[in-house]
Amino acid sequence: MIVGIDLGTSTSEVAFADETGKATVIPNKNDEAVTPSVVHIKHSGRSIVGSEAGEYLFTRPDCTFMEIKRKFGTDEKLIAHGKTYTPEEIQAHIIEYLVDCAEEYTGEEVTGAVITVPAYFTDVQRKQTISAGKLAGVDVKRVINEPTAAALDYGISNMTGCEYILVYDFGGGTLDVTVLELFEGVIDVKSSCGNNRLGGKDFDEALMLHIAGSHYEALMADPKAKMKLKHAATACKVALSGEEKTQVLLPLIAKDISIDREVTRVEFENLIKSMVESTGEQIDTALEDAGLKPTDLQRVILVGGTTRIPIVQRFVEEKVGLISKWEKDDENSPELMVVRGAAIQAAIIDGVIAQEQSVVLADVCPYTLGLSHVTNEGVMVDHLIRRNVTIPYQFSGVYEALQIPKWLPI
Repeated sequence: MIVGIDLGTSTSEVAFADETGKATVIPNKNDEAVTPSVVHIKHSGRSIVGSEAGEYLFTRPDCTFMEIKRKFGTDEKLIAHGKTYTPEEIQAHIIEYLVDCAEEYTGEEVTGAVITVPAYFTDVQRKQTISAGKLAGVDVKRVINEPTAAALDYGISNMTGCEYILVYDFGGGTLDVTVLELFEGVIDVKSSCGNNRLGGKDFDEALMLHIAGSHYEALMADPKAKMKLKHAATACKVALSGEEKTQVLLPLIAKDISIDREVTRVEFENLIKSMVESTGEQIDTALEDAGLKPTDLQRVILVGGTTRIPIVQRFVEEKVGLISKWEKDDENSPELMVVRGAAIQAAIIDGVIAQEQSVVLADVCPYTLGLSHVTNEGVMVDHLIRRNVTIPYQFSGVYEALQIPKWLPI
């Protein structure tokens, strides 16, 4: 069996799909649909993943890791009990846990996985994702862009639809905006744009500074206090999505420091307004690259937990004129559409979904790729593959031997 995995910054999920295209999200060992992307490394080198690992954030933050996805594409190393780990090695523990949950739930052996990545992930970050899968003993059949996966989840139930769709995917660590066309069972991605360094965790950090006030530097210097403050900020953010105000109470969060303050939704929105509005640039670029205007769109799909925040919903609706509404318990919840889409892609690859019932997917390369070299006039770049070209794409060319002092990495 091939499963779909959404390896997220905040939470991760696993799912499988049947021959009808219906995807089922597999609960973890605590019967939860979503698993916190937290890993605690024990002295033995074995790991604890998910909610149980999250408890160690407050007692053993030195060997407990979260938001590892944001470290992909960096040279940062992680240390636990004197041993050094790469981000891929830590992520592998999450994948291994999800696969174990899938095998326990279905009674079948997992032979491979389709893993989702942000559309704007670089080639290096994609390779690190595949490496994490291999370290977990999983054959990664394909990495698929998260907004495209969400579109697959929608498209499998709307095979006869013909519409232009904008997927606004705002998660814990990244932002992706993808424009695609759905027509008669074909999903044709027109453009993708994004920001790999903007997500709900940046909102958390703004709240942490606001809540801590003059105590911020002291609390950030104390690993345990920092984790308590971070947890409180995240809980505050979630509460303000449904309430106008909430109380943050942190008695003796550190030596001689206690916090008891009220935070209103208006205060929170003022903190994050500029970050939310900055996403308009990605929307504009994605539409321009697709050759479309907001009025050409028939649907806007909100994906990712950050889209539950009211100011985010309002901004997108005002920017493009419409959004797809969902209720609290709607099956199209923004946290689960991606993993269901990954499961559908996995079932197509595995032959579970018959060809006549499957969705044809045409994705794009979100980056311009080329060769660069140094000349007397500076760095010269020859663009070989333009961004948003449909993949797979092949280019070949002949270069004459040039006397150049140094080739630069792409």
